[in-house]
Amino acid sequence: MKQNEMEELGVKVHAVVADVIQVILLKRLGQAEEIGQVAVFLSSPLVSYITGIQIVCGGGMNLVVSALFNMGVNQSGD
Repeated sequence: MKQNEMEELGVKVHAVVADVIQVILLKRLGQAEEIGQVAVFLSSPLVSYITGIQIVCGGGMNLVVSALFNMGVNQSGD
């Protein structure tokens, strides 16, 4: 959904982004350069012994999502 479509529905995009930033552990959105640095690292000889790994570039957001998911699972009795 585009920003103008969201605003037509009464959603304040800047407020949503501010709320998202508050739950990210690093308290900021990532920069394209930071993702690029990971890509450069993964294409370098420094990873010659890495055979399989998941690298998450999310500023800690994955931990928050995981915690929320686990809370939901625990509350539902699963």
